[in-house]
Amino acid sequence: FVDEAHVADEWGNDKLRPVYRELGELRTWCGYGVPIWACTVTARTSTFNLIWKTLRFGSQPFWGIDIGADHPNPYFHTRIFKSIDNPVLDALNLLPSDIDDSTMHEEIPKCLFYFDSENACRVAVDTLCKCLLNHLRDCVFHFSSDISERGKQRCWNDFSSGTIRIICATDAAGIGCSVPDVQYSVIFGLPSSLAVVIQRWGHA
Repeated sequence: FVDEAHVADEWGNDKLRPVYRELGELRTWCGYGVPIWACTVTARTSTFNLIWKTLRFGSQPFWGIDIGADHPNPYFHTRIFKSIDNPVLDALNLLPSDIDDSTMHEEIPKCLFYFDSENACRVAVDTLCKCLLNHLRDCVFHFSSDISERGKQRCWNDFSSGTIRIICATDAAGIGCSVPDVQYSVIFGLPSSLAVVIQRWGHA
């Protein structure tokens, strides 16, 4: 199974992840008799063609299933930054307006805040923690590729259970994210493609 197969297109030309374009080497090891599944929700024609070529489909029977990507619930809204130097300040209105010592973790809406760099994630976490009272600061966490696999799993577990309420993340958070009750997915900055918007937006 190759999940999130679109990253072969989105990230495969990245200097850090060129190996994504070499997944076809799996055929050398397992042969063409072993089925390979490629799953994604954002496969525009060019991405589909690249996945087809990368995974060397075409030499054996192929079945494709397109179930669509309709998300009837999310509402997409754009706005201009007021706080350019620290844009997460523009999202403080998503927090309860009357936070005090009696405010519980559950009163903070579940949010995924997407940034383009790991440093921006850390700055956002630091800012949010300064805006929250001490007993609520552990409900904010950053998620990026430099976290250990164990740390990533713990982050998702705590986010799913509700201990963590806000994750400040790079696109790494979209890989394996399956949390059904995310209330807000906020994208800071201009995404590199429409596919990135759909991936980030689709987690709300």
